[in-house]
Amino acid sequence: MNIVFWSIDNVHAGCSTNTLCMAFWHALQIEDESDERGSFIQTGFKNYASDYALLGPQVLTESYFGTGMDNLLSIARSRALVYEDAYNSSFSLADKNLLYYIASRQTNKESFEQTLKKLPDLITELNDHVDYNYVDLSAGASESANEVLALADIIVMNVSQNDLVLQQSIKAAESLISDGVTTKEKLRFCVGNYEPASVLSMRNITKKYSVLRKRAFFI
Repeated sequence: MNIVFWSIDNVHAGCSTNTLCMAFWHALQIEDESDERGSFIQTGFKNYASDYALLGPQVLTESYFGTGMDNLLSIARSRALVYEDAYNSSFSLADKNLLYYIASRQTNKESFEQTLKKLPDLITELNDHVDYNYVDLSAGASESANEVLALADIIVMNVSQNDLVLQQSIKAAESLISDGVTTKEKLRFCVGNYEPASVLSMRNITKKYSVLRKRAFFI
């Protein structure tokens, strides 16, 4: 199963934080005797916030280069992924129920984007070794993003309490449906950094934007 978190807003939607929180919550619900296991995949360029928060400043040192997403994508370019690759490239968190892959350390954006073209293949291969993938997909629309979104069993559109962002996000979601990338049944909306005192409260948002009714949750 692939759960892809995505947004059009790279600043206020809290996509990375929301993905990580849900991945951890899911992993912590797994019973001790279960062999269920999931992964956390991140695709941001020079986005190390999750790594720093979880693993501390040492994760930014050279000793971590060539691990995580960089190692997985390197393997995906040359051969099929095996379980040992998936496990050894990760940090095991949440009682070893979650394989966490640190963000790429590539510094050339063009090279990084070329490497990410293997991401759909990587996600497909990871499905042979884990039960679910939580994917923190880089903000914005692109052909490569659509390829990842097409693999999703659930797409979580991350939005903020901002009318323009909400309208643009709903339009983007409708485009995904009309272009055949996904279906309405697979779409959910996550309102991140929720402020109950805002004029755009939970009640007002779902009243104003009917598409969000029964498809939105608030963090």
